[in-house]
Amino acid sequence: MLKSRNQKNGLLHFPNDYKVTADGAISHITFSVGNILEGKLKENGASLSTDIPMEILDGIKICFFTGLSGECIELLQLPS
Repeated sequence: MLKSRNQKNGLLHFPNDYKVTADGAISHITFSVGNILEGKLKENGASLSTDIPMEILDGIKICFFTGLSGECIELLQLPS
């Protein structure tokens, strides 16, 4: 678990879902955020894979976009 004053990130490994590339890069990472809309992803040029936000499972909101190296970046907003 990685923690800072405003965020907490856990690292999980799902062997059949996402792969590590030959140069050691991961293909998917998720960040938990307080408010997905605060990032203004579309306005800042992110290549979105889903509409913002997509609501799943009892108020959990997620969105996906592509990072500079082609990795899948996921933002996760838990219900307040």
